[in-house]
Order: sequence, then C-alpha cells, then structure tokens
Amino acid sequence: MCQRWLRVTLLWVVVAVLTVLCAPPLAARETGADIGARERTRAQVRAPRTFFEWMLRGGILMIPITGCSVVSLAFVIERFLALRKRRIVAPTFFEDVSDLVRDGEIARAQALCRESRLPLAQLLHAILLCANGTRADMEAALENEGGRVVWDLRQNGKILGIVANIVTLLGLLGTVFGMISAFEGYAWQQGSPRPEVLAVGIYEALITTAAGLSIAIPSLFFYHYFRGKADALVREMEELGLELINIVLENRPPAPRGGGLR
Repeated sequence: MCQRWLRVTLLWVVVAVLTVLCAPPLAARETGADIGARERTRAQVRAPRTFFEWMLRGGILMIPITGCSVVSLAFVIERFLALRKRRIVAPTFFEDVSDLVRDGEIARAQALCRESRLPLAQLLHAILLCANGTRADMEAALENEGGRVVWDLRQNGKILGIVANIVTLLGLLGTVFGMISAFEGYAWQQGSPRPEVLAVGIYEALITTAAGLSIAIPSLFFYHYFRGKADALVREMEELGLELINIVLENRPPAPRGGGLR
C-alpha cells in the first residue's frame, strides 16, 4: 500500500515538473491588458515637441533648472552691456586728463577723475593723488587700485560660474531621482515585466541631465569669456596708468637746488 502511494506521489511530481518545464514563459503569455499597456507605453515615448512638454517629462527639478537658465541669460546680457569698452575706457577721457597734467593742472585733473564714474578714472585718480611722490609710490597706487577694479569687473561674472555648477548638479540629481522611480515602477509592476516601462523611465530621467548640461555649457563658456575680457580691459587701463606716470614725471617742475656757495 505504501509503495502504491509512493508511486502515485512520484508520478504527480514528475507531471508537475514536466508541466513547469514545458510551459511557455510568462512574458510570452500576454493578456489583452498587457498588450494595451504596451501600446500606451509606446505612445508615451513620443519625443516632446514643446518646451512645456520637456518640463513635464523632466519632473519637478526642471523648475529650478529653468530658473537657472533665466538667471544665466540675465547676467550674460548684463555683462555684455557692462563690459563695453566705452563704459570702461573712454577714448577721450585719458587725453583730457593727460592734457591737464601736461599743463601742470594736477588739481583739475583730480577733480575730473572724481566726477567721472569710469573705472579708468578711479585708476588715474589713485595715481594723481601720489603725483608729488616717487615713481614707486605711483606704481604702488596703480597696482592697489587695479586690484579693486579687477574685482569690480569680475563680480557679476562669478554668478555664471555658480549657475554652471549648480545646474549641472541639479540635472544629475533629477536623473538619479528618475532612475530610482523607473526601477521602482519596473520592480512593482503587475503581470509580466515590460522593458518598455523601464526604457520610458530612463528616457525621461535623462531629460534633466540634458537640460542641465544645455545650460551649464554656455554659462561656463560665457563665464570664462567675460573673465578674459575683464582682464584685457584691466591690462589696457594699467598701460594707460603707466603712461600717465611717465607724463607726470616728465612735466614735474625740477626740484630747487639747495645750498649754494658760502
């Protein structure tokens, strides 16, 4: 009796094993709901056609990324306007100051520099304050004031470098969040796993990285461009300052000779 039940049990085990081995894979047995879900997934893969669709696909982090793009554009325009040569080094201003120095009117030249808002005027005014000193004194004043002028010209340009770093990290953070969401949805989906779900999630997650890099690259380019332009303007102003030092020394009245024959 026991042997009979043992044979029946072994037979059922063999039948169960053969059933499992010969059964088609779960992924191949799609129901109507699975097919409909696949079609909906494929419909979602359509590339965004408008900027608003890009924002929706990228998720909530597209909002600060868009804000960074507005800030970057605003400071690029501001730097283009602020670093125009005529607003830094006026062509006729140096000639007016140097003519007054040649005429011996140092006080009037100082007053002209104080009334002007040009960065070049600040540099020349620092030199003229030391007009009665030595060449070393005037060159030291030129160097000190030149450092302050460089800092002022670079100030707003630093924002572009900050935006480039922040927006890159925001894009990577959005991608990480999107990948987490994509794999979570893939792991918890009902029925047979569909790779399309994972592909759509990864596709949408990479949008934030693409958006972040699209803003970071031009921001970083303009940061270095405006930094180089500011340095070039400062070098030009320093050359004019050295020329003014030479003019001051050439037109300085000779020192009276002391002593005499007793």
